Amino acid sequence: MSLISSFIDRLAGATRVIDIGGQKIPVDAEIVDLGGARDVDDVSPLAALTCVKEIYLSETCVADLSPLAELETLEVIDISDTPVAEIRPLAGLHRLTHLFAPRTRISCLDGCEALRSLLTLVIRQT
Repeated sequence: MSLISSFIDRLAGATRVIDIGGQKIPVDAEIVDLGGARDVDDVSPLAALTCVKEIYLSETCVADLSPLAELETLEVIDISDTPVAEIRPLAGLHRLTHLFAPRTRISCLDGCEALRSLLTLVIRQT
């Protein structure tokens, strides 16, 4: 492989994007804000994010957080005003410091005990 084609391959890799809710998001994005995107109900494409630190999903139709279970860099997630009923899929996210989940369907906090870095947990009106 020539030096030029190697450079082009690396450049193309740096601009890879995912498409979710009509938004194009670079795979190396650190912050993803889909808040208010009512057409978003599947976060599977977010599993491809390699550096994401913050995800905002408030006022979306997302109910299943399991696609986010491997996002090891995630520190903040906002799932307020969503139909999420279970936060157990987040239990392995050891860098998670802030979890905002008011006005959801969460009735059980199973999995929270594993979130050793958690500083803020907001769950009310569920």
